[in-house]
Amino acid sequence: EKMKTCLKVMFPSQARETIQTVVERLRILGFIPVTGEYDFEYSWIKHPKIDEIVALGNSIQKALKDTGIMFKLETVPKNKVVL
Repeated sequence: EKMKTCLKVMFPSQARETIQTVVERLRILGFIPVTGEYDFEYSWIKHPKIDEIVALGNSIQKALKDTGIMFKLETVPKNKVVL
């Protein structure tokens, strides 16, 4: 079954980076902006192993380091509608 990782980002009022800069950093990692409960989506080519999801989370953490931005990940079946 195809899977996706949904990403929600929370910007503090005094974030050190612009929203556009964050979007560009996340696009480099393979995320696309979406609308709804989550802000970005990453589509897996094959069913991800836990260590692959953890590695993706680590990459996000590195990309957002020192920005003050917090994030939440959820990996779900690709066909699940996230409202």
